[in-house]
Amino acid sequence: MRFCARWTAPRNCHRTTGATGTPSYSRSAGAIDGAPPALRRGTRCGATRQSAGTGSAHLVPPARRRQRDQRRRTVTQPTAQNTERPAQAISSRRSRSWWLNLGVALAVLIGVHLWQTRHVPRGAAPEFISLAISTQAGATMSLAQWRAAHPGRPVALHFWAEWCGICRMEEGNVSRVAQDWPVLSVAMRSGDVAAVRRVMGQRGLNWATVIDPNGDVARRYGLGAVPALVVIGPNGQISTTSVGYTTTWGMRARLWWAQWRA
Repeated sequence: MRFCARWTAPRNCHRTTGATGTPSYSRSAGAIDGAPPALRRGTRCGATRQSAGTGSAHLVPPARRRQRDQRRRTVTQPTAQNTERPAQAISSRRSRSWWLNLGVALAVLIGVHLWQTRHVPRGAAPEFISLAISTQAGATMSLAQWRAAHPGRPVALHFWAEWCGICRMEEGNVSRVAQDWPVLSVAMRSGDVAAVRRVMGQRGLNWATVIDPNGDVARRYGLGAVPALVVIGPNGQISTTSVGYTTTWGMRARLWWAQWRA
């Protein structure tokens, strides 16, 4: 129960005015006769205060005041349980938010991948033959020849372009994978044999390469952007296709997957 801050005199107190004009209170004899002993000991004239709502006076013994104040301090004092629950709630919300953001990112990546590879044919890899970067003038290379040179193994076609910035970032990955797996690079719309050979010499690229000056080979595979990686299984079927930057382990994983499925 809350009390107002204005102290009032009990009904049994008598008000008198001294010589200085200061009011004082005195209790008549027997004012609290019949009250409990604890109440009689803890009550003095002017020790009551008026209730805020009813205007009635209530006597508050000191012992009860101490108990009330102790209860208020206990309620307002933070406990370990009260402090742990908000921390657990915040941690749970952060965890749900993290998983939600991860799910949205994966959904976006999958959607972009499906959109970029929507024209890639399913089944057997389209055959092609094109001029190759070789010491022999006019040398050509076909997909059948490349697969025949690596029987029983998956092969990869790496589509790139001289003007592609992401292709430059991916060159080291292709070089490392080409040391262990048969990778045939296709230089799309990057000039003739001499121009491509010059670019590869400047960049230190020692790849098996054919040129695709008009983008015809890339068009057969449904590719409209570079870099792109097409993995063909030992049976001549397209295993996986990826467009955009691919890590070294991503390339190896696709080739391992094609080998395992064979």
